[in-house]
Amino acid sequence: MQRFFMGHADVQTKISFLAIVLVCFSPIFWWEPGYYILGSDLDYSFDSIERFWERFFLWDTVLLGGVDRTNNVASLPFIGLLALIQRVFGLEFGQIVFFSLILLFNALSFRFLLSQVVPGDFKLKQLLFFIATVFVIGSIYNCFLWLRLNINTVSLGFICLFWGGAMRFLNNPRRKVKEDFLLFVVLVGSGASIGIQPPLIFNLIIFSIILFFPINGLRSSFRYLARLVLWMGLFTCCSLFWILPLAAFIGFNFNDPSLGATHYSVETLLGWVSDRTSLITVLTGIADAPWLSSWGGMWYWEYGENLRHDVLFSLAASIILFFTLVGLTESIGRNQSRWALIFLLSSFLSMGIHFPFNELYAFLIEYVPGFWIQRAPWQKFAMFSLISQGVLICIGAKKLLGLAWEFNK
Repeated sequence: MQRFFMGHADVQTKISFLAIVLVCFSPIFWWEPGYYILGSDLDYSFDSIERFWERFFLWDTVLLGGVDRTNNVASLPFIGLLALIQRVFGLEFGQIVFFSLILLFNALSFRFLLSQVVPGDFKLKQLLFFIATVFVIGSIYNCFLWLRLNINTVSLGFICLFWGGAMRFLNNPRRKVKEDFLLFVVLVGSGASIGIQPPLIFNLIIFSIILFFPINGLRSSFRYLARLVLWMGLFTCCSLFWILPLAAFIGFNFNDPSLGATHYSVETLLGWVSDRTSLITVLTGIADAPWLSSWGGMWYWEYGENLRHDVLFSLAASIILFFTLVGLTESIGRNQSRWALIFLLSSFLSMGIHFPFNELYAFLIEYVPGFWIQRAPWQKFAMFSLISQGVLICIGAKKLLGLAWEFNK
């Protein structure tokens, strides 16, 4: 695993790898028997094996009726692995083991992406990579993923691996596709998780265009695009097992696109979730509506409101934003400027129809075809702002470290 994500490693890289493993498996130490993590937006199944087999059928033998969720097949890799681990470790402890494995996958995938974005050797490189990685997997957004989207906890690592793999393939013209066979196997398995979340697919396409759009000469751009199309085409062909069912689901249920916004109550939900997505809450990562909402004077999730007034949390958020700003200024006019654009754009879109950009987002919902699926902006755009912010933090920390070395000379 270490060689797959990190290549040939020296001693510092091995230490960094072991530290990441320890951090990712730390949930095991606070696990208590008799407790099970449940969510607020999904029908969690206590019998993962039964759920796994259910996903193969489009006919309910109890209700004697069919279901329109043909894209359920996309969840099979996730639910199948969970079912296997819970069969070995038991229901409760198996869930924690599985969650820790997902954290490890996301951490190593982001670490792999960093190695492509910030190449070369420099002092304390492994420490900076470790800090940026811990920021990504330790973000509150990961709590949201497990509680609300669940299966899409894997999507975070998939996007990092997808972008990092594409960069490695494009930056090495002599590299052959067969050398990345194992990478493709992991990509296809983890990529299926976005098959139940079309908004993430929409966002991945948009931000991938920003990240990989060629700006070199015509001849170089043609070769670059040819390899990029090859990479994307191979991934698409290997992912048809969930792409085709998703297309069938969309075509069967929304043959009239104008009905989608009404069917999913876009206007009502968008107004509620955007009520809490101010710039501060978006940048600090506590922008999910239930975390900051109440009913009858009682909070849905008390820790959301408590974090807003926590001194240590505010201090940590300020330090993170400082490194992010340094990374933003350092990336402008350089190869990493695309990451700055992704961070700014995804952060803006995460605010939804919250003031002061409410009119612009409402315009996108009304006039951009298919954009109505972004009815929960922060939930779907924050994944991309988190990844890009992690990259910017590493860039900013590297810049500050270089200034410190220059000052001490």
